[in-house]
Amino acid sequence: TCAIELCGLAAPSMQTSQDRTRFLSGRVERIREAALKHAPTFIVMYGQGNRKEWERIAGGKFDANGICRMGKTIAATAPHPVTRGLGNEYWVTLGKSLRSIVKTSSED
Repeated sequence: TCAIELCGLAAPSMQTSQDRTRFLSGRVERIREAALKHAPTFIVMYGQGNRKEWERIAGGKFDANGICRMGKTIAATAPHPVTRGLGNEYWVTLGKSLRSIVKTSSED
């Protein structure tokens, strides 16, 4: 398991005034390179406001379910974990969906 922030600048919240784009391009490329090198089974990218960056990392567009194949890796987008009203059931369903996709992929 690896958790990587898209913006590497420390801040207590998104409202903190900082240049959040200063290192963005380099971080996107670094995350993409690491994902391609290590080929994890899946990647979950949190936060819907960064979809453009998530697509650059994945190297393609996400489908209506927020899924994109990245070689052997399955990339998924998800709301940020602290999104209001997002309960445990959402994460259980997402996990089952990802396991199902992985299982189907391994059977091909």
